[in-house]
Amino acid sequence: MSSTTLEKSTNAQVRRIQDEVEALAHDASANDLGDVVTRTAASVRNGTDMVREYSGAMAGGIRSWPVISFCVAAAIGFFVGRVTASRRRPAAH
Repeated sequence: MSSTTLEKSTNAQVRRIQDEVEALAHDASANDLGDVVTRTAASVRNGTDMVREYSGAMAGGIRSWPVISFCVAAAIGFFVGRVTASRRRPAAH
C-alpha cells in the first residue's frame, strides 16, 4: 500500500471517528438538557402546588381572624416602613 493511500485511509477513518464522537456528544448534551428541563418543570409544578396550598391556608386564616390579620399586616407594614425610612435619612453629625 502506498503512503498516499494509507494517508487517505487514515484521514477517512479519523473523520469517521470525529463524526461519531460529535454525534455522541450532541446526543449526550441533548439528553442532559432534556433531563434538566424535566427536573426544572417538576420543580416548578411542586412550587406552584405549594404556593396554592399556602395561599389557601392563609386565605382561610384571614377569613377566620380578619381583625388579627389586619393588625399583623399593619405591624409588618409599619416595621418595613421604619426600616426603609431609616435607611433613607441622612445620618446626623
